[in-house]
Amino acid sequence: MNVTVRLYQNHSDPNVVYKNISLISTHQCQLTEGCQVDAPVMLLDMQPGIKNFNYMYIEEFGRYYHCVANIVNGNQMRISGYTDVLMSFWNQFRNSRCVAQRSTSHQNPDIEDEMMPFKGQPKFIYRRSGFAFTPSSSGGCYILTVGGK
Repeated sequence: MNVTVRLYQNHSDPNVVYKNISLISTHQCQLTEGCQVDAPVMLLDMQPGIKNFNYMYIEEFGRYYHCVANIVNGNQMRISGYTDVLMSFWNQFRNSRCVAQRSTSHQNPDIEDEMMPFKGQPKFIYRRSGFAFTPSSSGGCYILTVGGK
């Protein structure tokens, strides 16, 4: 089976949803026997100008893939890929209501996050005391300690 493959140079980390990609070329590739949709392997005849790609999109599968290429038979490239689930399926779950375990932009103080430094928030309670306090005229410092519940 032949599929239409767009080869890209990906300049983003794998865990970024919207990738910074540059189209290198589009080709018809032959899938190898027993090819899996989530991890395709295909053959492409060597052509000038095809180099430095590490990402691809297969139109027939509607998925984006991280990929690597190896030279085989002296005149073909074997391209192996694995699904980029973030780019491939983002539109299906981007509006889902969920509680994220980690977020760099919207931290939830009720969820423990080992990767974020703890910033304790002091709790202040102001109350009037039942006795009068008159500081001395020497201008010293005073520390009031309260114990109990």
